[in-house]
Amino acid sequence: MRSLPELRAATEHACRLRIETRYAELADALPALLSELQAATHLYAEPDRSAAFGLLWSTYRAADSVAYDLGYADLSLIATSRTHWAAERSGDPHHLPVAMWRRARNLWASTSWNDALAVLDTACANIEDEYTAGQPEALAVWGGLQLCAAITAARKNDADEAWSRHRLASEAVTRLGTRQRTNYYEMCTSQTNVDIHGVAVAVELGDGPQAVSRAKMIQLPKGLQANRVGYHHLDYARALL
Repeated sequence: MRSLPELRAATEHACRLRIETRYAELADALPALLSELQAATHLYAEPDRSAAFGLLWSTYRAADSVAYDLGYADLSLIATSRTHWAAERSGDPHHLPVAMWRRARNLWASTSWNDALAVLDTACANIEDEYTAGQPEALAVWGGLQLCAAITAARKNDADEAWSRHRLASEAVTRLGTRQRTNYYEMCTSQTNVDIHGVAVAVELGDGPQAVSRAKMIQLPKGLQANRVGYHHLDYARALL
C-alpha cells in the first residue's frame, strides 16, 4: 500500500479531475483509490488514520459527483452516505456540513424540499459559531450551503425564501473578500458563483426575463470550475426559452 503522502497526491489528482469534469478518467481511477484508502483507514494509526478518512471523504465526494452528474441517482445516494460516514471520522469539522449539502441535493430527486432545507439548516447550525467568528472555511461552507438552499427554495416555488438565502450567501462571500480565491473545500463560494446562482434561482422561479437580465451581467472568469460553467450555460439557455 502506498504511503500517506502518495495517497494524498492521488486524491488531489482525483479532485482535480472532478473540478475539471473529466469524469471518464476519474471513473477509471476511483475504484482502486477507494479500495486503497479503505485499507488505509484500517491499517494506519492515528493521526494518519484520521487523515486517511479525510482523503476517503474527498474521494467519495468525487465518486458522488460522477454518479450524480451522469444520472445514477442510486449510486449517488450510496456515495453520499459514504461521504457522511467518512466525514464523521476525519476530524475536520467542515467535512460533515459539506456531506450534508450533498445529502440535501439527493433529496431533490424526491422533491422533498422541506427535508432538504432542514438538512441544510442543520449543517449551517453545525458551523454557526465559526461562521459568526469569521473563520474563512466556515464562511465558504456556509455560503455554499445557502446557495443550495436558495435553489431548493426556488424549486419549492418560494421566492421570498429563495432570494433570502441568496442574500445570505452573498453576505458570506462579502465577508470572505479576497479569500474566496482559495476555494475552500472546493465549494466555489465566490461572487461569480453567487451571480450564477442568481440566474438559476430566477429560472427555477419561472422568471425568464430576470434570469436573462442577470445572465447578461456575468463575465465568467478564466479558471472557473467546469461544472459551474456548464450549469450556467444550461440555465441561461433555459431562461431564453
